[in-house]
Amino acid sequence: IDYLHTSKLPELNNIDFIEIYIRVPKSMNRRLAVQRGDNIENFTMRYRNESEQFDYYEKHQQFKYHVLNNSTFEEVANKLESIIRRELSDTGNI
Repeated sequence: IDYLHTSKLPELNNIDFIEIYIRVPKSMNRRLAVQRGDNIENFTMRYRNESEQFDYYEKHQQFKYHVLNNSTFEEVANKLESIIRRELSDTGNI
C-alpha cells in the first residue's frame, strides 16, 4: 500500500487505503486445488513457498482487518460488506 501513496499518480495521495487480509485455511486451499485439477505435489510446493510470504505478512500485521475465508462465498461477502460499511460510517461517507 505504501507504494501506492508514493506512486507517480497524485490522485492516489488523497486516498486512505484500508487493508483487508483474507486468509484461506490450507485444507480449503487443497480442496480447491484438487477441484481445479492441480497436481498435489505442485500445490504442496507452491503452498510451502507462499506460506513463508504470508507468515511474514501476518507477523508484521500491516492490515487493519483479518477475514478467515472458511465458509460460503455469501458469508465471506457479508463479512467484507460489514467491514466496508463500518469504515464508510466511521469516515462519515455513508
